[in-house]
Amino acid sequence: MSNKGNYGGTFCAPDERQISTIGSGYMANIISDSNVSKAGATLTNKRIYFSGSVYTLNHRGHFVSYKQRKIVNINDVTGTGYVFYRPLHYI
Repeated sequence: MSNKGNYGGTFCAPDERQISTIGSGYMANIISDSNVSKAGATLTNKRIYFSGSVYTLNHRGHFVSYKQRKIVNINDVTGTGYVFYRPLHYI
């Protein structure tokens, strides 16, 4: 059995199979060295593969971005959440 998915990369385990993808794709973000900031994730039966730009607030309250690549075991995922930032000085 091939452990390559539609996302174009090799998974960590030979018996791993792709279930779903979201965004521009994990490997597309690793291979692409363009200035376009996109993020993609691939879910397999064992792990979540993520690659892309992540935006967060720094200690001064300004948005910053950084490129990130992560592989997380699905047993370690317990929940997800979102933070919606609406600065009042723009109103």
